[in-house]
Amino acid sequence: MTRGEILYMESGQVQMTEEGLAFPSFRNLYESDKNRGKPLFKKYIDALWYVYSKDAPSYYSTSEIDRIAAYNARSITRGGWNSLIRDERFLACANEYVKHIKTRYDIQYEKLMDDIDREIEFLQNIPLTTKVKQTVEIEDENGEIVKTFRDVEVPNSDARKNAHKSISELFKVQDELKKRIKEENTTIIKKYVRIFDNPNI
Repeated sequence: MTRGEILYMESGQVQMTEEGLAFPSFRNLYESDKNRGKPLFKKYIDALWYVYSKDAPSYYSTSEIDRIAAYNARSITRGGWNSLIRDERFLACANEYVKHIKTRYDIQYEKLMDDIDREIEFLQNIPLTTKVKQTVEIEDENGEIVKTFRDVEVPNSDARKNAHKSISELFKVQDELKKRIKEENTTIIKKYVRIFDNPNI
């Protein structure tokens, strides 16, 4: 469990520590869910863990947008993430959770990774060919041979080669950033009190 984390996965279910339940937004959500087993509360903390937790499997390998898309793909909630953020209770929990677990290094990390992703996407879309002007000889209306300029498509080899080199370097930067952020978010062992021991609460 990562330092400062209040959500954790156990036996395939997302759980919350007593420390997390002390947060006003989570306490309000928990108490407002009057249904047996707290299904709404469980659904909301499940979404938060998969999208924002540093312990989630895809946190270091995908962007927030991609994690939301992955949540939508596995979610049985109609409307997915968009339906959750329309609930003010969920938004309050999300804001408080992110504020609690994200360090300034996490914020910098996400911005840098998003910038690198955009640059890599741009470089990957450099075309295979490019147009250049070349001098060609043509016959004019008087039957005389004259020189003129025409656009000709040629292989875009140099630009593609430089792009591949830049992409390789950017991937190395991403790997270094991942290593540094993982070292920053040290995992700690601590005993936490479960709040779902009785599923009939």
